Amino acid sequence: MSMYPYYTIIKESNYDENAGFQYFAFPGSQDTYVAVEHYCTNPNCECTSLILEINRVMPNGKAQKIGDITLRFPDYKIEMIEAKAPYQAKLKRQFKQGIPEVWKSYILQHRNHVREIIGAVNGDI
Repeated sequence: MSMYPYYTIIKESNYDENAGFQYFAFPGSQDTYVAVEHYCTNPNCECTSLILEINRVMPNGKAQKIGDITLRFPDYKIEMIEAKAPYQAKLKRQFKQGIPEVWKSYILQHRNHVREIIGAVNGDI
């Protein structure tokens, strides 16, 4: 499985809606976190997962990776959360009920866009 950030997959495209980033904060925290969508780019792969790479946005604007959430598609079920301590427990609490509803439409749109790009590159569409 070859997983790449959405923004790198679309870099040759004129498509920039939301660019595959979802921002959030943990309750009681002043820090900002971002979930970066990663999709499979293998046209022969039948995978049904995507990865949300979770990063803390540092005061200097740079991202510090704290973990990954593996998400099953199309039901958006969280399959796995892997993160550095103390973020493992925080991520489990934050996403106990799943990902926010508002993220789902973006993820569906972005996944479909990746499939279109892969198909175009391989002459399928």
